[in-house]
Amino acid sequence: AEHAQRIIEIRDGEIIADRANPAAPSYRAQREPSTGVAHGSSWQAARDRFTEAFRMALLAMNAHRLRTFLTMLGIIIGIASVVSVVALGNGS
Repeated sequence: AEHAQRIIEIRDGEIIADRANPAAPSYRAQREPSTGVAHGSSWQAARDRFTEAFRMALLAMNAHRLRTFLTMLGIIIGIASVVSVVALGNGS
């Protein structure tokens, strides 16, 4: 509590007191000085975001293999049923 900027007292779900903490140290966020180097084109940024999203998707599928298998099985069964119904409809 000594690092907090505010002290809020709560009793029975109601706020009793809300006051500033005079003993709290004041921290100022300091920005890093800019190096002046451009981060690349928007195409490169989009490619980097896509690559990161693809990598995260692969990791998630690897972590949840059974769920991935069941999802793929459901999609395969659904597509096969639609194809077979359309084929039966065209054959009559």
